[in-house]
Amino acid sequence: MPDNFPIAAFTLAHYPKAGSLAAMAHLGMDRWPLAHTSGLRFWRLFGVGKGRVFDPRADLQRTALFTVWNSSVSLKQFENSSRVMRSMRDRADEVWTVHLLPVRWHGRWGGRDPFEGVSPASPSEPGLSLIHILSCR
Repeated sequence: MPDNFPIAAFTLAHYPKAGSLAAMAHLGMDRWPLAHTSGLRFWRLFGVGKGRVFDPRADLQRTALFTVWNSSVSLKQFENSSRVMRSMRDRADEVWTVHLLPVRWHGRWGGRDPFEGVSPASPSEPGLSLIHILSCR
């Protein structure tokens, strides 16, 4: 896949019990820097619930970030030098990221199609096309 092809990433972070407040702070404080990140087409921050809803039994030690990028170059630059990722790696005891090629999708998220204007990738094999998995810590 060329470096200028759109790519998605899903990042899951786990924080130590003492870091639960930091985990929840990311959900609020990371919005502005994400909204102003070059090459980022779409993003969503998540708290992680237990079961099907985010309620008082939520897992306050986990957060997630879904992003869609104009290119793998933009994604790599974000992962290597952004304040958002640096802070996440510094405070979390585990950070896991998977990179995904947009092969097929449907629907809208918050009224937006995260892959609007993107032509689907042509995977060499059927099914989910993972580029690579990164694990920090």
